[in-house]
Amino acid sequence: MKNQKAPNFKLKNIAGETTTLSSYGGKWLVLVFYRGNWCPKCNLQIADFEKDYGKFKALQSEIIAVSTDTPKGAQKTHEKSRARFPILIDSDNEVINLYGVATKKRELKDVPALFHGKKAGTYAMPAVFIIDTQGIIRYSYIGKSFTDRPDNGELLKKLSELQS
Repeated sequence: MKNQKAPNFKLKNIAGETTTLSSYGGKWLVLVFYRGNWCPKCNLQIADFEKDYGKFKALQSEIIAVSTDTPKGAQKTHEKSRARFPILIDSDNEVINLYGVATKKRELKDVPALFHGKKAGTYAMPAVFIIDTQGIIRYSYIGKSFTDRPDNGELLKKLSELQS
């Protein structure tokens, strides 16, 4: 998807308000896909984004998190992390399919999914896309497992390089 137009979407946030990707036009975006409130690695990642939120804002970018979690689960993620960025709910798996981050296969070593009783189904693999002010995907990272995700230092460096 790199160097392609980012697919537009319409999702509800945790307050039930509808938002679209195109409503962020003219801004650099860091689009983060995470699995759900039940995933400890996801909770750490969202908390890290909150911790570094000021650094991303200093690079004139906005973070948007998307999950197939339930509205209640997304609300829990927000409460735990105190995220100042939007958390959007993709309950129909439409956006994770658009971005190619949907997975239906549970890995046997996927302890968080197994522990939380996640049966066969669809959820997002951890992924991050950096989208420029024209809506073009300039960077994409799709994890190969639930633990595979870029750290914020890498993302901030890449965002800075892309803006130069």
